[in-house]
Amino acid sequence: SHLREALGPQAQEREEALRAVRQDAEHGARREAILTLADTCDRLRRGLVLADAQIQTLAERGQLWWARWNGMASAVQALEAMREGYALALARTEELLAQWGASLLECCPGDSLFDPRSMRAADVTVRPDLPDGTVLEVLRPGYEWEGEVLRPCEVRVSRQTAVIVTNPTTEETA
Repeated sequence: SHLREALGPQAQEREEALRAVRQDAEHGARREAILTLADTCDRLRRGLVLADAQIQTLAERGQLWWARWNGMASAVQALEAMREGYALALARTEELLAQWGASLLECCPGDSLFDPRSMRAADVTVRPDLPDGTVLEVLRPGYEWEGEVLRPCEVRVSRQTAVIVTNPTTEETA
């Protein structure tokens, strides 16, 4: 009885420590799974854009009807089915991200200014007509999870003047 009373607090502390380790492991595993799903979304979006571009190219050249009529209907159908498959897989993967509490970071090209908390400037374009740091394009969307930036948006931003590096320790503006 005395032994049980003496070990009681230690046993409780051990259980709490194990519970904390388990929660940290689950949190880390969920974080990695979300990052993997986000990467899968990126790849599906690229596939969808490529399929759309190929369909659009055929349509602009006036070859879509010709391809369907000239015995290439199966190739066009395959391209359209591939596009639909990308769209369905992307929608399902986005649903999973939402179910796990991850969401896309808002970033509107042309309307947003660079935010170092939620964005990473992957490219800079000289645009004297725009304020420095105007987001021109989202190259890779970012995600937030549990109120924190999980993965920043990769963006192309504007700069009013070109930077010429003449010496690694100094910069000049053109």
